[in-house]
Amino acid sequence: MKKLLILVAVFICSHVSAVDFTKEILPILEKKCFECHSSLKKKPKGKLRIDELTHFLKGGKNGSFVVPGKPEKSLLYKSIILSERDDDVMPPTGKGEPISKAQQALVKKWILEGANFGKWKKSTPRKIVSSTKKKSSFIKLSDQFPKLTVPKSEKGAIAKLEFLIEKARRQQKITKNGAINDANFLRRIYISIAGRIPTLEESKEFLQSRDKNKRDKLVDKLLDSEAFVSNFYNYWADVFRIKLHLSTYEEKDHIKLFAEWIKDNIRENKPYDVFVREMLSSTGNAFKSPGVGYFFRDKQMPLDNMAYTTQVFLGTQLDCAMCHDHPFDQWSQYEFYQLGAFVHDARYYGYFPGWV
Repeated sequence: MKKLLILVAVFICSHVSAVDFTKEILPILEKKCFECHSSLKKKPKGKLRIDELTHFLKGGKNGSFVVPGKPEKSLLYKSIILSERDDDVMPPTGKGEPISKAQQALVKKWILEGANFGKWKKSTPRKIVSSTKKKSSFIKLSDQFPKLTVPKSEKGAIAKLEFLIEKARRQQKITKNGAINDANFLRRIYISIAGRIPTLEESKEFLQSRDKNKRDKLVDKLLDSEAFVSNFYNYWADVFRIKLHLSTYEEKDHIKLFAEWIKDNIRENKPYDVFVREMLSSTGNAFKSPGVGYFFRDKQMPLDNMAYTTQVFLGTQLDCAMCHDHPFDQWSQYEFYQLGAFVHDARYYGYFPGWV
């Protein structure tokens, strides 16, 4: 009698705890697998679709996706228990949270029980936004200062800024510095804008002037000068790593035109976004589109150029992902080469003057 009760209890427990595919397994597949293995993709990864029962049972190019009763031979189970560093892990590293240990155990149990699909025949795939998506690191002023109103004029903005600075200064009990004298102002403004100290004649002209607006006028004068162009060209030449002395004959002409183009942009005070967009989308001949000199700087090294470009303009470092999945960021090696293929779908051809 005792043995009979035990058998009945085991039967009831196993029956009650049977894994429900629709309620327990399907949600995992929809969230973790459908993005790559469903009708969402024109060419599903590994020729495997699991959004319909017929496709699920058919499997992909690597064979059966599920072998009832045998999780160790089921591609589904073998893929979800791989290391995050493995190229075949599912879901791929960087595509949301990996499948948890509890979910792995649930899938294994479902397969051991015979992989029963119940009445399920088909699902309608939909894109699911990962819950692990990082929040924006940008801090909104409206969040920090909910009572802050946006001034309607430049004068109002300056007054508001000065008010906030003064308020913070008093709260921090910081002693206010006195106004800078003309001699110190002269030296600092020349170094900041022109990249040099003023000459004796320039110093005398400014210090002896009685004009109340002489400081504003000096700033405008320096911003319109070639000294300003030269000083800030040096900055951009450093950012874009211009190297005239190391270039071949053909490349030197491209990069020389590129250098002059940068100086022209500074003279024109071209908006930064326009400047960058024209450069990164440039194509053709350097005489007609000097921005292509940016790409000739790293000719035959497209991946290096792409890695540096993302560092300068996106503020993210991708170099590590060139050789392996990034250890400190969300980029995988696969995504690095995807981006490289997209950015550098370009060809360098012809002799001087050459084209991109």
